[in-house]
Amino acid sequence: MGVIEMSESQSSLQHGATVAGATTADQHTGTASPQEPARKGFTRLIAGYAAIAFILPYLVIKIIWISGVPLGMPNKSLVADPRMLALNILTFCMDAVAILLALTFTHRWGLRAPSWPVLFPMWVGTGFLAPIAVSVPITALVVALGPDSGQRPSSEQALVEPWVFGVVFTSFVGQGLALMTAFVLYVRARWGGLLRMRVGDSEPSRPAVALVGNAASVVAAAVGLLHLLWAAGAPFGLPPHLLHSRGANFYLLHATFGLAALGAATGMVMLVNKFGRQPLWLSLSLAWTGAGAMFSWGAWLVLAAVLRFSPSEGAWLLTGVNVIKTGAGLLIGALIGLLVAATARRSLQRNETL
Repeated sequence: MGVIEMSESQSSLQHGATVAGATTADQHTGTASPQEPARKGFTRLIAGYAAIAFILPYLVIKIIWISGVPLGMPNKSLVADPRMLALNILTFCMDAVAILLALTFTHRWGLRAPSWPVLFPMWVGTGFLAPIAVSVPITALVVALGPDSGQRPSSEQALVEPWVFGVVFTSFVGQGLALMTAFVLYVRARWGGLLRMRVGDSEPSRPAVALVGNAASVVAAAVGLLHLLWAAGAPFGLPPHLLHSRGANFYLLHATFGLAALGAATGMVMLVNKFGRQPLWLSLSLAWTGAGAMFSWGAWLVLAAVLRFSPSEGAWLLTGVNVIKTGAGLLIGALIGLLVAATARRSLQRNETL
């Protein structure tokens, strides 16, 4: 019995040492630990499947439209328009990718997935959904408190009925909040060591990287200030029809875009200049979200200008000021996104060698 008890005791000590060593190694490298607390895994499970639940109504509407049924469309012939069909297929595929991301963030096999196929679509998705998740609930509250404070009526026929807007934007807000929550928990589980670093812990930026990063920040700040001017009521560069139709949605959306662009500029300056001892996650989050919004919405506005479902909206998108702003936002957003990715990768490699 004594031999057996001693053997079991040694086995327990060896197992404890193995677990402790694995935990130390995971803290050292910032990779996912196989001993992740069940509570955190359960929270990711809830957030991931909540995102899928919010995505499904949107996908159902897209399937109905792709099938040729003009549900919720005042103009019944619009559903057969090749431009609308192409747009519906594109947006269906985008939300199908969102479901795959939610499953990746939710299950343990996702912690072993290649990083780039996960991070790039999530960066684009964050850029799309974060401004909506912020502005839409506030807009709904403002409209509820003041019936005349929403978007002013337009002489053009709406593309879809009001209830469709309600379903779609409820889906966007819900899936945005749930998907971003699942992503944050996923990043903590997989790259927790990176999040615990400080800005000054990483290597100094190369002179060329610092120059490009600071220049990109200046352009991003200029784009952000233009959005904030529009949010404050400035008429600069706005066509007459838009000046008369501005409402809560216009002001809040441009305020959100402006703050996102300024966030990208701030995060980039912090990253390339190694200012202060702020947590690395703060500067990465600002630059990640802001650059994603600039890139994603810049690309979406380019697509809207090409499709031109609304003549007045198409005319506004093609004005000189908006073309410059959209092009600059798209390109600078992509550039800052690349710099953020490079900085995060170098920081993680440095953390692994310490």
